[in-house]
Amino acid sequence: VQDIAFSVDHVQSIYSQAIDNGAISIKSPTKLYYMDKENKETGYYVEIAIVQSPFSDLVHSLVDRSHAGPFREQFFPPFQKVM
Repeated sequence: VQDIAFSVDHVQSIYSQAIDNGAISIKSPTKLYYMDKENKETGYYVEIAIVQSPFSDLVHSLVDRSHAGPFREQFFPPFQKVM
């Protein structure tokens, strides 16, 4: 299985469009909250979803880090620009 991650602005809409066009759901849109040292929610989160191509074992991770605030890099390292 190969995973290609995409940094997106609206995980839910892109996930829904992919499913409508034949992609297979691996993980529905989910928010991962950053917890502070006292295990309390900070209000910062990333949202992810994972879909699989119906033609191969290729999967795509959809990641929205726009709500991660100062913890952005702790959730996921910066994406490398391909172009």
